[in-house]
Amino acid sequence: SQLILDPYFRSLEGFFVLIEKDWTSFGHKFQDRVGHGVDFAKSNEKLKEVSPVFLQWLDVVRQMLQQFPKQFEFNEMLLIFILDSLYSNISGTFLGNSEYERKQQLHCDTKTNSLWESVMRNRKDFINPAYLLHDGPLWPTIKRVNLWERLYCRYLAEFHPKVISGESWIQEEEEEEDHADGAADAEQKRQRHPAAFEE
Repeated sequence: SQLILDPYFRSLEGFFVLIEKDWTSFGHKFQDRVGHGVDFAKSNEKLKEVSPVFLQWLDVVRQMLQQFPKQFEFNEMLLIFILDSLYSNISGTFLGNSEYERKQQLHCDTKTNSLWESVMRNRKDFINPAYLLHDGPLWPTIKRVNLWERLYCRYLAEFHPKVISGESWIQEEEEEEDHADGAADAEQKRQRHPAAFEE
């Protein structure tokens, strides 16, 4: 609801604050929810704690990005970068089950890299060039919810690398149509002059 009502949380800095405030500092159990250290091959009580709650929330944010492409200062690639950090443990931002564990037991402040520092070093990669500040609330609709292809389909051959690189779907479709047209022309020539294609 804060993303819907307050434009500050739709800025890059505000989005960091929102995650720190409502997820990391509030005590979301990232380790248990993601399943770090859990043997999924065995029946384990810890498996009952595994749940992609944070992933689902970021998917909701992405749906809003799709519906309001000019009202967010950050882009879709930031959300994917955050999720990659969550599941790979490349930073200490989401380690452990509480802020106490991260600071007092794991000493993440001194022994690991901060996700937000990494983002700010590469800030231009995560900024939405079409961003326009909108002071009022946003009202998303479930009628326009769709599959997050850049996340869930990024390792499928037909989606890689064009979708991830940000190139246009239209360009890809036009190339496929050109290829199909070329193949059809070649087949017509083969039918009209079969002798020319005989080996």
